[in-house]
Amino acid sequence: MRRRLTLWISGAGVVLCVLALWLLVPLGSKRPNFIFLMIDTLRADAPGWARDDPRRSPFLTQLAARATRFTRAYSPSSWTAPAVASLLTSRYQSQHAIRRFDSILAEAEVTLPEALRQAGYHTAGFTTNILTAPALGYGQGFEVYDYLAPATAADGGQSKGRAASLHARALSWFDAAPATTEPFFLYLHYLDVHVPLHPSPAALDAARQLARPRDIAGIDASRLAQIDPVTQAACDVRDLYAGELIDLDREIEAFLRTLEQRGLLRNTVIVLVSDHGEEFLEHGELGHGLTLFDEVLRVPLVISIPGDTSGAVVNRITSTIDLAPTILDLSGVEPTVSFEGSSLRRILGGGLRASIWRVLDGTWGDSKAYAELLEICWTNQPAHQHAALITDAVKVLDVGDHESLAYDLTVDPREQRPLAAADSRAVAARADLDARRGKLTNLAASPTRQIDPETRERMRAIGYGL
Repeated sequence: MRRRLTLWISGAGVVLCVLALWLLVPLGSKRPNFIFLMIDTLRADAPGWARDDPRRSPFLTQLAARATRFTRAYSPSSWTAPAVASLLTSRYQSQHAIRRFDSILAEAEVTLPEALRQAGYHTAGFTTNILTAPALGYGQGFEVYDYLAPATAADGGQSKGRAASLHARALSWFDAAPATTEPFFLYLHYLDVHVPLHPSPAALDAARQLARPRDIAGIDASRLAQIDPVTQAACDVRDLYAGELIDLDREIEAFLRTLEQRGLLRNTVIVLVSDHGEEFLEHGELGHGLTLFDEVLRVPLVISIPGDTSGAVVNRITSTIDLAPTILDLSGVEPTVSFEGSSLRRILGGGLRASIWRVLDGTWGDSKAYAELLEICWTNQPAHQHAALITDAVKVLDVGDHESLAYDLTVDPREQRPLAAADSRAVAARADLDARRGKLTNLAASPTRQIDPETRERMRAIGYGL
């Protein structure tokens, strides 16, 4: 009996070893292409899959249904410049020091496009947000990187560039590229759902048919005067916002269909994400870059990998800091030592291996997300909420003067009822936050540049008062 028990234990050990090796073996050998769809200002609850209403974004909802969707993805900041810098460098605001409109991403920072280009990737990026223009350092590692200013004819006389111009520029890059552009990394930064909000009449009509949350009073468009002086429509701001997403959804569908017809999607990973969300008076503010509440920190995240149509859903907390390591992992490129994030590769897709890893992560993983807002970008004054740490159950906000606010997200997901300061959960979360901040502090300031009058006007046009 003892011998049989010994053999059984030995056999079980062999099985566990084989299972461990199987879980750790890399997937596939062919390096994929990457298309990065960065939809500026898109809230986590805005797309159709978040509200179980495909009408909000029909095509993107179909894409998410056949990809890996992350339900608790967080941005490391609540406005564009530091959030995109963190995504590209996998480092936090206190490390890359992008605090203000005139901050420049330092050349010493190692970016995802740089690592991919050194590994033989063709890299191109096109943005319609002036805050990520080449002059501010965001083009590091790209063979081609352009800021597409709004054109009167192409953009209907509006003060922001739109998806159509991004797609036209991307297609022209493919046309002008060598016979083989693979493997490639293409970054597209959309400003369509960012103010000023001017959806097409058809999209606005469709948006008005959608259900809205009833816990917040209607937000008349006149409230946009401080951030969008152009909008005059007497309608709810959220209708304008939803209408812009409906228009953008159609544009992205047409673009990806074109790439599919050209055979450019067969071995291509598509990442859909946002840099931050948008506040609609949930805590008294309208816009972003003012607080670190979930309405501005939580973002949609969808990763579609070739050959997988499982529609896997990941409910663990994730940060966009993790995207650069994930892409390097998928491309077979060694991780950059300066990266703070961790690869998500092992939990992507619907295969047995990924499913097991998701169970393991959910059972024993310690998933957390950290975010910072060191200054209010258009005043250069310290933010009221400096930092946030999100855990599975508790979120804590540093509000200065050694004070903090903590929320039990399991019963108060909208962050309306702070825990008592002496609550053991609040005390533990604050200690965890302080420990994280202590590890990341970087006293070096980023370089800056003087903002010229034209750039200043372009920033004002999209709602940033200077």
